[in-house]
Formats: sequence, C-alpha cells, structure tokens
Amino acid sequence: MFLTTEFGESEGLAEDGIYKYYLDKTVKVRLSAGRVRNIVFLPEYKEEVFYGIYVGTPLKEVKEKLPDVAFGSIEEGFLGYRANEVYVFFYEDEISVYGYSYYEHTDFEEYLGEYLQSKNLSQFVKNITSLWQSYEEFEYDEANKNLHLTYPAIGVTIDIVNNDSKGIALYSNYYFTDLSKRYIAEEKITLKSKEDAIFNSETNRRLKENN
Repeated sequence: MFLTTEFGESEGLAEDGIYKYYLDKTVKVRLSAGRVRNIVFLPEYKEEVFYGIYVGTPLKEVKEKLPDVAFGSIEEGFLGYRANEVYVFFYEDEISVYGYSYYEHTDFEEYLGEYLQSKNLSQFVKNITSLWQSYEEFEYDEANKNLHLTYPAIGVTIDIVNNDSKGIALYSNYYFTDLSKRYIAEEKITLKSKEDAIFNSETNRRLKENN
C-alpha cells in the first residue's frame, strides 16, 4: 500500500473534511490511526497508477489488461479488483485503492468470545478499540447498550442494539477460522457471505461524493 510520504506534504482537507489532498490536489487520501486507508487518484493525476493504466483509461482497456474482475462491469461504469493486500476500483474519472488485512484475527476472536459469554459491552468496546484503532465509524451509547463500529478493511461491522450480539457481522473479506464459523453456526453473530465490506465502503463513498 502507498505511504503518504510518497506524496510529500499534505495540501489541506478535501471538501468532505475527511480526505487530505496531495500532489497539487491530484490525489486525495483518507487516514485512520495514522495509516492510509484509501487513496483516490483524481482526473488531474497524469502518472501511471497500475500496469500501464492511468486515470481515464477506458474501462474496456482496463479489462483487457486485467480480466479477472471481482466487482462491477463496463456497463455499470466501474471495475473492481482484489489483489495481494489491495483492492482497486477503476472508473472513467478516478482510481480508488484500499489496503486490507487478511489474516487470522486471534485477539479479536478471543475478545469476541469473552463478550458472548459475559455480555459486558463496555469491556468489549474497550478491548476492540484498543486492538483496532483504525475504525471507520464509531458510536457508542453506553446507557442503552448500543454500539456502531466498523472495520471494512478487516471485514467486520458491529451494529449492536440493546446488547444483541447478532449485530456483529462478518463479511466475505474476513479471515474465517473454525471458531468464528462456530459462532455463526450457533447464531451468536451474523454472516454476510455475499457482501464484501470494502466494496460496500467504496460504494458508499461514491454515493456520498456524487450526491
């Protein structure tokens, strides 16, 4: 994944107040906990991004170079790919790149098991936010025992209402273990096997920026 040091100094916040501009505002970057989460190459970026592909390269040509499409189609106006450590989404007007973490999440599943047994939501919040500080969204209502916490790059979304553990969802880009599969089989947590959390995050980004 790219580092912001490759782009030099930041040139201020983008209009959404979430991304920072770099390279004469030809690139914008979203950071979380000091790490790069999403890089968007804008139409003004004229350098090669991947494999002879530039911002504005026709999608037909992109597909000829990279035939193994994971998301979207030429007809839908975008092509998405999952490669080693990155997701890449190509559009006619920009290229969006995400890093992701695909490995066994032993500590998370330990904390998850403790929560499922104790139902101590406040301790679960402390454990998870200490383990993973790079959440995309975080809202916690301690009084009503509601928690909204998202980690698209890991494939985890937590939408607990009234301390109901079924609000914990694992997506197709999560690294499943026998333990996580057991929690799903026991219906203690939710499986979203037909959804990819990073793809959902990218879809939401485009919707927000185009509305």
